[in-house]
Amino acid sequence: MARSDAAHDVLENVADLALAEVSEAQRNAELETELLRRTQGHFFCRASHPLARRKRLTLEDLLEFPWVGTSCPARLRAIMPNVDKPFGAFDASQERFSPRILVETIAMAKEFVLSGQAICAFAPGQMDDELKSGRCVRLPLDVPSLRLNYGFIVKRGRMLSPASKAFMEIVREIERSIPEG
Repeated sequence: MARSDAAHDVLENVADLALAEVSEAQRNAELETELLRRTQGHFFCRASHPLARRKRLTLEDLLEFPWVGTSCPARLRAIMPNVDKPFGAFDASQERFSPRILVETIAMAKEFVLSGQAICAFAPGQMDDELKSGRCVRLPLDVPSLRLNYGFIVKRGRMLSPASKAFMEIVREIERSIPEG
C-alpha cells in the first residue's frame, strides 16, 4: 500500500512543495524542510456533539468517536492506545496513525466535524470562525504530546517555480501575523 503523506508526495514528484507536519520529513536526507511554527493542537467538535457540554474529558472519552484528519506522524503512537475503537488506527506498514476519517485538507476535516460525530485536532486559529459563530467548541482536554510542527517540505535540490516561491512568501507573511500561542 502506498503512503499518502505530504513528504511522500514530494519525494515521488506528485507535489513540488508541501505545507504539512515536518517532524518526519526533517529526518529524511532527500528532503529540505522549513519549520514555520510549533504549536499545541486542540480537539474540536460541533456545538451539538455529545462531548461539547462536558466539563472534563479524558483521552479515552475521545476514543469513542471517529477522528477526522490527515495521516499523522508515527510519534503519535506513544499516546495512542492499541485498541479497536472508532477514533482510528496505527498502520504499521506505513508507520503512520490514520484517523477513522482520512482527509487531505483542513477544509474537508472541518466539514466532517461540523456535520457529524467526528472530532479533530486543529492548530490555534484554524477554527476561529467556527468558534466565533458558535458552530463548534474546543474540547476541555489538552494532550501535551499533541504538538504540531508544520512548515514547508521540498525535495532537496529541486528548483521551485516562481508560483511556489510566491506561495511560500505569502504563507510566511501570514505566519508572522499570527500571535504565538
